[in-house]
Amino acid sequence: MHLSRLAADLTLWATAEFGFVEFSDAFATGSSIMPQKKNPDVAELVRGKSGRLYGNLVAVLTTMKGLPLAYNSDMQEDKEPFFDSVDTLEAILAVVPPMIESLTFRTDRMRQAAGENFATATDLADYLVRKGVAFRQAHGLIGKIVRFCEAEGKPLDGLSLVELRRFSPLFQDDAKDALTVEASLPRPRLDRRDGAGGVRRSLALARTLIARMSRRGRGLAPCLAARPRWRWPPAVGRGRRSRRRCGRRSGSSTSSAGACTPPRSSCRGRRRTAAWTRRRIRDLALTTRIFRLEDGGGGEPRTGDAGRRT
Repeated sequence: MHLSRLAADLTLWATAEFGFVEFSDAFATGSSIMPQKKNPDVAELVRGKSGRLYGNLVAVLTTMKGLPLAYNSDMQEDKEPFFDSVDTLEAILAVVPPMIESLTFRTDRMRQAAGENFATATDLADYLVRKGVAFRQAHGLIGKIVRFCEAEGKPLDGLSLVELRRFSPLFQDDAKDALTVEASLPRPRLDRRDGAGGVRRSLALARTLIARMSRRGRGLAPCLAARPRWRWPPAVGRGRRSRRRCGRRSGSSTSSAGACTPPRSSCRGRRRTAAWTRRRIRDLALTTRIFRLEDGGGGEPRTGDAGRRT
């Protein structure tokens, strides 16, 4: 499956519409009618072999699904698809590495495609965020600018500063620099959105939890391996009958109406249960925020968030 997906991507990138990669003549063939065309036959064959291997697997599973335990003569039918799959995989694995080594990547075309179709619109929104605009408002402003560009038939980097200031007076002379592909590459995504409405607090909470787990010698893996499970501790009984049983054990007296006054230990038990519940809710919230975080992000948390007791 993975080799088939790789071959499919390379085949698509080799088309004239993309033009990201060029196959070597050793792994491509010419067209029977168009002399200028180069067909990536090896990649196409690798892509097509996944259907053959899937068919062999389904054939074996269909044979085995209705058999009782122990050996049956039906199992003789698994030899042909098994050996065919081995031979197919050996042929694929022998040809894919040299094919990848012989590829020629057209980085200039990739660079051109990276800036097409308003790909840097988000970077322009980040520019407004750095000027103090909330991202939701910047998102709406950039949407209006994109619609204006589509109506005028202009790219984003083709707008003048006067046209940009029609939408917001915060655009300065450096706004053009935010529209280049190079400007969107050096800084990680999380750092760009670490401003107003960003994820600074969530990152600080996650780093605090990681530091706490590291000090305990557990690391972060046990925390991420499984979400917290809710298990109620042996708490005091709830309800009138439980309070009565608790009162009889502790020797508390009952009123004329038959009600039972909970002993002091019952109140302490309820307080312990409430404290335990608050701790579990806190741990669940921290772990859930970690699962929602995107990959990346560096640096140290803010002093206020790192020092706060969570």
